[in-house]
Amino acid sequence: MEGKSHRLPKPAKVGGVYMPAPFAAPLRGMPEWPGPPLEHEPEVFEAEVSEQSGELLARAQALVEGDERVQKHFAGRRYAWLGACALDSKDEGSASALVVAFDYERNVAVEVEVHGEGGALRVSEVNEAAYHPAPSDEEVERAIGLAREDRRVAGHLEGELEASGLLVSDVEQGDRHHGTRRIEIDFCEPEERLPRVRAIVDLSNERVLGVQVDSGHHHANGEER
Repeated sequence: MEGKSHRLPKPAKVGGVYMPAPFAAPLRGMPEWPGPPLEHEPEVFEAEVSEQSGELLARAQALVEGDERVQKHFAGRRYAWLGACALDSKDEGSASALVVAFDYERNVAVEVEVHGEGGALRVSEVNEAAYHPAPSDEEVERAIGLAREDRRVAGHLEGELEASGLLVSDVEQGDRHHGTRRIEIDFCEPEERLPRVRAIVDLSNERVLGVQVDSGHHHANGEER
């Protein structure tokens, strides 16, 4: 007897926009924990940033934002700074950092390397890279704002829905959305993990591409072409 093959279902498609499957499982209907009561609350982990490292990153960020070479590279195009990180320095007394931005018109990451010795910093390299860095808090807030303004979303924001965002993986070349900076915005009840409303926001073109509403609560799907 031949076994049946099982394939994962394709992501839901709203018009011409694929809505990625939610990563989180629902909290509703979960069985009670069978073990003994937990004695301690989970601890929140926070990455440690030394005062010296934090000062370096702040100085590097301020330097590249006002650097003439960097501004010339962007040539008036729309972009956003995403963050900075310290790089390992081989020589004692020297410091290096990488500051990353995203160019929304060319749809590429822009990496600016900063090096310095004796406290003086300078921009050493400005490079483009074809990848999508993790979104900044400012990008997520911008995407949430665009989603809230969309009529397909606004009509379903009942109660105290909380919004969160994550970067959407790029699509294949040839797709009309290839390369664009897309953020998925999920609106959830505080005690639930599956979103009531989901929206795919294109920050490259500043528009909402698709909206999906939980069919258990509402019936409305839409897409902007």
